Amino acid sequence: DKNIFKKLILMRDHGRDPETGDVFLWGRNSRLDNLQAALLKYQFINYQLIIDRRRSIAELYDKQLGGLDILILPPTPNDGDHFDVFQNYEIEAENRDKLKDFLSLNNIGTTIQWGGKAVHHYEKLGFNQYLPYTDEIFNRMLMLPMNMSLTDREVLFVCEKIKEFYNK
Repeated sequence: DKNIFKKLILMRDHGRDPETGDVFLWGRNSRLDNLQAALLKYQFINYQLIIDRRRSIAELYDKQLGGLDILILPPTPNDGDHFDVFQNYEIEAENRDKLKDFLSLNNIGTTIQWGGKAVHHYEKLGFNQYLPYTDEIFNRMLMLPMNMSLTDREVLFVCEKIKEFYNK
């Protein structure tokens, strides 16, 4: 049944249409295929090393970008009650879109969550709220490169370019 197939495709990626990015219904993050499952099984062997590396990258971002008052960084990896494996490293940045463009010109990939829409913008999920504070924060959010395969040199390059953008 084509309709069931289309609904299942939406449901496996948060209810999001793969072509338009629009969200039509509540879904799940269920895009794991057999090859990805095999890689994940292998990664679990070194799970603690992966977490340690991601947290090390986050600490390097913190150390390099912590002095920029124009940015708000995520909580540090070791602030007591907070434990983060840093699936993402998402900052709040003034002039986010211009920063994203500048980083892209320097071959640095960044991501804006959900294609630039906060969850309350998806009316088909039943939202119709006006949340100005959420919009203000969301319009500042930018995910920096975060992957266990990043080298310290690559992270430092990202930080140098961010500092260059803000002339610091």
